[in-house]
Amino acid sequence: MGLASEKWGEGLGGINEIIANTLMVLINDPIQAVHHADQITLRITQQYGGDQFYVPKATALSTHYRNQAIAAEFNGSNARELAHKYHLTVRQIRSIIKK
Repeated sequence: MGLASEKWGEGLGGINEIIANTLMVLINDPIQAVHHADQITLRITQQYGGDQFYVPKATALSTHYRNQAIAAEFNGSNARELAHKYHLTVRQIRSIIKK
């Protein structure tokens, strides 16, 4: 059992570890990352402690970022290239660009 799991319990400990690992990448200071992760985890427990809720998969957010990247990379004549790169059809690329 990891330190986060010992502090927060198994489920919340996993969330705390994800937050801490993400912060370590962003701020490159392990001590501060763990401190901030603990503060965020504490806020989550204060807001949602005792509740059960569904956490959806990140599909919608991933799709949103993918579509933003496609729109940024589109130059008017590279729909086929983008379709290949993102494993979509040219029609799907054009539909994304229209939005």
